Amino acid sequence: MISPPVQATITAMRNMAKTLTHTADILSGNNRCFRYISTQIKSDLEYKNVALSDLKTIGKVLLKRFSARKVWLFYGEMGAGKTTFIKALLQLLGVADWVSSPTFSMVNEYFSAEIGPVFHFDFYRIESEGAVLDIGYEDYFYSDGFCLVEWPEKIPNLLPENSLKIRISNDRGQRTVIIEA
Repeated sequence: MISPPVQATITAMRNMAKTLTHTADILSGNNRCFRYISTQIKSDLEYKNVALSDLKTIGKVLLKRFSARKVWLFYGEMGAGKTTFIKALLQLLGVADWVSSPTFSMVNEYFSAEIGPVFHFDFYRIESEGAVLDIGYEDYFYSDGFCLVEWPEKIPNLLPENSLKIRISNDRGQRTVIIEA
């Protein structure tokens, strides 16, 4: 018989994983051996029924887990909560400035006492990737700065491969946030 804490751990691992990979033997605390199916734990996270007020809590988790990723891409329809999520992240990063979406300026720069420069992009209004080339996007994406990008689907050929993808949907008031690492 598997102890409840071990069973809870196994259940959590199975729920987090999507791909079956191998089996493994693990010794329990009282040296009894049991067999369980191990699964490959992917970095994908999904949050369902997310209120706007929950975005700050999710942000804390993401900053702790994915802070090494310098470019975060926010996908979602207009009004899904992308800018609100970015505002919550900037607040968590200690940015004291007033935060707004850079819809017309394309990029806003903020300073975080914790991590340094933070760049907030909004590519909603661009007509082509050429407009992003003109602002010197490489200087931002490949700097030591933290980049938060709204409407990245407008520049698919310019996105760094190791970007963190955050997909926000809002279907009839039921917001879902999916993280793809």
